[in-house]
Amino acid sequence: MRARILVSSCTDPYRNLAYEEALLLTFDESNASSSPGTDALGCGAGALALHDEIILFIWQNDRSVIIGRGQNAWRECRSELLESDGVKLARRTTGGGAVYHDLGNINFSFLLSRSKYDLTLQLSVVRQAIRACGIDCVCTGRNDLSVGGKKISGNAFRFTENGALHHGTLLVSTDTDKMMRYLSAPKQKLSARVVQSTPTEVVNLSALANVTVEKLKKRLCDAFHAVYGPAESADIKTVQLADVEALAERNASWDWN
Repeated sequence: MRARILVSSCTDPYRNLAYEEALLLTFDESNASSSPGTDALGCGAGALALHDEIILFIWQNDRSVIIGRGQNAWRECRSELLESDGVKLARRTTGGGAVYHDLGNINFSFLLSRSKYDLTLQLSVVRQAIRACGIDCVCTGRNDLSVGGKKISGNAFRFTENGALHHGTLLVSTDTDKMMRYLSAPKQKLSARVVQSTPTEVVNLSALANVTVEKLKKRLCDAFHAVYGPAESADIKTVQLADVEALAERNASWDWN
C-alpha cells in the first residue's frame, strides 16, 4: 500500500478541516475523473494509486474549540467568551465530544479506503511515536489514549462510501487552564437531543517527558514509516484538491457551527 505524509503550515481550523474533508472525499471520486498519469490528488502517480494508499495528515490549529458533528455549541462551550477572546468555534464532520486546540496540540488524520482501514494498526503509529518519546500509553474504551488514567489523545471517525477517516489530538503543551475555561458549558440546561461531551482528566505529554511539538511530529513520521513503509512527504498547499475554498467557507459560517 502506498503511503504519503501531508503537513499543513496553516493554523486556521476552518481551512485545515476543509483540507481533511477534501482528502477524504477523493476516495469516493471515480478513477475516470483523474487525468492519465495523475492521481486524484494531482500528484502524478497513477490514477489507481489513491485507492490503494494511506495518508497521514499532520496539522495544528491556533486557539479554537472544535465540536463534534452532533453537538450543540451552546451546550459544549462558552460561545460568547470564545467570541470576545478571539477564539474560533468550528464543527467537524466526525462524532465525539468538544475539544480545545492551540499550538501546543497536534492533530493527526489517517485517510484511506474503507477496505484498508485498520484501527489497531493506525493507533500503533501513534503509540509508537509516543513510546519513542519515553512514554507508554494505553487505549481506553472511549477511543482515547491515556497515561496513568489521564487522557492525552481523543479519536473520532467518519466513513464515506469508499473512504475512511480516523483523526485525533495529541496534547503536548496545550494551555489546559484555557481548555477548562472555554469548555466549561453554562449551567443552564438546553432541551435538545444532542451528543454531550464527557469531562475527562487530561495531561500534557510535556509534563511526563522531554517532549516538544516538533519532536513528536518527527516521531509520528518515523512511526508511520516503520508501520507502512517509505512515504512521500509534501505540504498540503502543494496538493490539488477540489472544493477546499467552499468547504472552508462553510466551516466558518454561523449556520454550520
